[in-house]
Amino acid sequence: MDVESRPVALVVESFFSEEQLDSLKAFIQDCPEPEVPPNVLTEEYWVFAKDVLQQPCNPPEVLIGQLLRCPDVIATIGEVAGAQWSWHDYLDTDDPKVFHTDCNRRLVDCETIRTNPDWSSVVYLTNEGGATMIWQDNEFVAVQPYRGRYLLFPGDLPHGVLCAQEPKNKDRVILSITWWRDADAATGSRVRPPGCCELPGLRSTGDEDESEAGTGLYRSTVLIGKPTSVPFSDHVDEWLAQRMPVDLQTPREEGKPPAHVAVRYISDDFDPGWCPLVAHAMN
Repeated sequence: MDVESRPVALVVESFFSEEQLDSLKAFIQDCPEPEVPPNVLTEEYWVFAKDVLQQPCNPPEVLIGQLLRCPDVIATIGEVAGAQWSWHDYLDTDDPKVFHTDCNRRLVDCETIRTNPDWSSVVYLTNEGGATMIWQDNEFVAVQPYRGRYLLFPGDLPHGVLCAQEPKNKDRVILSITWWRDADAATGSRVRPPGCCELPGLRSTGDEDESEAGTGLYRSTVLIGKPTSVPFSDHVDEWLAQRMPVDLQTPREEGKPPAHVAVRYISDDFDPGWCPLVAHAMN
């Protein structure tokens, strides 16, 4: 897919049951940290696609297999060899994760080799915390945590977590999944931690009419930035501080999924190197 024409993100709602999310959250609370070789600097688990489709051995693998049967996800990521997965749990009052690109890091002849996944994604297990912000050139997308929401985006795009708009001193818990076409490029541990796979409430993947966005058992939305006439200079300081610009904030409504933000800056003052941290890392 042409980089300039690809969408920034896909969001899938209502794809996982409450019972499945509870089982997943309970599993990762007791799951051991992955053990990786000394030359590998990225601590994640790896699983082959064929294995999760045929015989998953823990709740994250069940979920990964379920995603590999979702028509909208498969139409986006194409054929993959497998996935790496890990989890992140911290208070919504903590400093948010800084802007970065997902990558595997390994040492080869004393040099750090970085490899981006083909696709990155997040399953939100709680409602708390700040939005995940992703950008591609002058196009910016921010997706708020919402229990059961699934966010998928190209693995080479810079992103980070914004400060929570309404911190509650509660945990922001996510499952991170990166998709890889080349299994040899994935450095995650091949050990598969065992866990219960008989999860209640697994939902249909909507193989037929339900796969259309906004119908059936789940909903999917492709996020593409809408042109804004607001000068980028009006927002850049807030983005650098990892805060949602005030005029882009929308209040949460009880019981409803929080709205996404997707804008494209068309002003002449847009600076492609606006984030020195990511610009340095990518160069």
